Amino acid sequence: MKFRQIRNATLHIQYAGKKFLIDPWLAEKGAVPGFGGTINDHIRNPTAELPIPVSEIVDVDAVILTHDHPDHWDDVAKQSIPKDMLFFYAA
Repeated sequence: MKFRQIRNATLHIQYAGKKFLIDPWLAEKGAVPGFGGTINDHIRNPTAELPIPVSEIVDVDAVILTHDHPDHWDDVAKQSIPKDMLFFYAA
């Protein structure tokens, strides 16, 4: 198994010859206002650049979404992941 943290909860996992993307948050650094009601609501998110291009991040066999919060599933992910991608959603 290979495990790589992309940022925040966004992970790449390779297991048994398959690649999985978990909780894709793919917006550019600083693209989203801070989360209201938190101690750091003045800090724009994400706070780090993506370490590899989005095209490499979404080159997977399946996506796993643990929950639908903006820091686990954003508009850039929705636009970048192929519509026929296999999805697992933990509702």
